Amino acid sequence: MKMPKVAKALIFLSSAFLPISSAESHLQGYKLDDARCSAAWAKASPDGKPASYDRVEPYVIDYNIVDMEEDGSVSFEEFKAACLDGNMRSPEEVAKAMETQKPPLTPAEQEFMGMVGAWNRASTETRRRFREYIEKSN
Repeated sequence: MKMPKVAKALIFLSSAFLPISSAESHLQGYKLDDARCSAAWAKASPDGKPASYDRVEPYVIDYNIVDMEEDGSVSFEEFKAACLDGNMRSPEEVAKAMETQKPPLTPAEQEFMGMVGAWNRASTETRRRFREYIEKSN
């Protein structure tokens, strides 16, 4: 007995969606109580300003879900909503992240990292000319 083309197509499509649904199944998050949520926020954003992806990522299951305004940062309100909606990592993971997360870079450190990035992006010729300039000035 031969299967109709429509049945074959349905079987193919349903098998194609299996990896997608199983990949999304791990996105089951946890709810955090007010005290834990506030403590995690204080660690992610010591100054209380909206936090960047790298500061919030250790606490949430998916940054894209939490950043509701889609502005590239997470505000306290968005973080709090993630705690209430169950979009946080497990309490054990949050506690571990709070212990290991470093404070944000100071403005001087940010400027230095920008200069390192500019140096790394510079061409070999630009670096050579810069070194020659430094040697001449000494």
